[in-house]
Amino acid sequence: MSSLRRFCWAVVLLLMLVASHERSAVAALPQQITPQQTLPQQTDWLEPHGISIIDLVGQVPEAVLRDAILVYSNNGMVQYQSGQRSGNTVTITVKLTPRYEQSGSTLNTLVNCLGQPGLTDTWPVVAPPMTMRVFENGNAITSEAWLWRFAPGGRIHPSNRPTAGFRYPEGATDPVQFADDGSLSLPATRGCAIVFRGQRSNLTATFTIPTPRYIQVEVLGSATFTFHSYVGPGGAGELEALRRQMEDRYANRHDKFTLTPPDGTEFVFVTYPPTPVHAYVGAPVELNMVQPASGSYRLARGGGAHLSVDHVAAYGLPLRYQTRDADQASSAEYLPVFSDAVMLASPEYFVPAGISYNPCMRGGGCPASLLEQIYNSEMTMTIHYLRIGRIANGLDRIPIKQTGPRWSPSLLANAVVPSTATAQRQEDDALFLPVITAVEAPPPVLPDDPTGCPCGWFDSHGRMLDYVPGQ
Repeated sequence: MSSLRRFCWAVVLLLMLVASHERSAVAALPQQITPQQTLPQQTDWLEPHGISIIDLVGQVPEAVLRDAILVYSNNGMVQYQSGQRSGNTVTITVKLTPRYEQSGSTLNTLVNCLGQPGLTDTWPVVAPPMTMRVFENGNAITSEAWLWRFAPGGRIHPSNRPTAGFRYPEGATDPVQFADDGSLSLPATRGCAIVFRGQRSNLTATFTIPTPRYIQVEVLGSATFTFHSYVGPGGAGELEALRRQMEDRYANRHDKFTLTPPDGTEFVFVTYPPTPVHAYVGAPVELNMVQPASGSYRLARGGGAHLSVDHVAAYGLPLRYQTRDADQASSAEYLPVFSDAVMLASPEYFVPAGISYNPCMRGGGCPASLLEQIYNSEMTMTIHYLRIGRIANGLDRIPIKQTGPRWSPSLLANAVVPSTATAQRQEDDALFLPVITAVEAPPPVLPDDPTGCPCGWFDSHGRMLDYVPGQ
């Protein structure tokens, strides 16, 4: 056999080996379910997203992350317990606060995964494909999960107006999928509900997430504030009777705090305790009301009159890019943006931490002593100032804007894709050939280009990992 033919056969064998290795690696990852695969990827613009806890683990001290509210929706709440990064694998353990759903005579338990839904005007957080194990009182119950529904991940536009509740709707309830090791195999999502039969409690979960490290995170400082319950107008759900009593007895109150970010601050991460009484619930109402919940906190401009959209969980937020509350921009197709946030508005809790549910909160007639206790109780919240920088390629720079009350999916038919929509090809789409010479150093990280921005740096699953201000 000639030297040339031997070389050609060597190249073919090497290509076969690489392909085999890549097939094995793909098979080990959570499978993407059919609805996820059929959604078209859209990169002319995307909505802003929070920076996921997944990308902070291993870089931000555990003391900062512990007990942070990671996900909140009508499917329950997720709080961080611990985590670690080992190479390209992140492992996170969380506390799951469920919600209960009555179906005829059957009671079901619903729990969340790590994706945050885009509820009304809140920012979503995309969770990439991962596996999940669920425990009750420390005992594995993963195999007992039987249904799920999810809001898809991916680089997609919303399919609903903000006024519809879920901008990226959860799909139909389908049987869960299990990985070969018995864990739940989750696709990329903006939130999901996993269903167990019966009333489950004292729940935890462990997530295993294969993901490269794209960013470097530095904590520059923090500030802690003391806040009180909210008194004033607004929808209070099942706590409307309590809201009216408090408003009749006391002046309106919504605590706001002036921010003093250190030089170099680009993002903030806000932590605060849950409220012990959940206002926005379905049947069985009183069983769900006693499940802890989150509430809306905001960034605000000077004076506090101009508020950001609702933020309901702890995720990285660009300090110099905030979209304005949809209620303050009711005629907007896309929400106005402000870059001069200098205040933090406290969570809009009707019941402060440390006070148990009383039926009078729903039915009315709470005694003055309880109203006084609610009014005087104090809680603390902390804002952590972060600097985030990309350390690896493989992301795309995409313009960001958030849909407003007047936006409609029909507007997408006339959308024009700007030439600046993507500044870098996804490395996942690149063609890799056998390398015979020595391994070369990775290419330098592409600099931020403000053309056509504000922008986010997104991975292929729709996860935003960094922010680029406009010119």
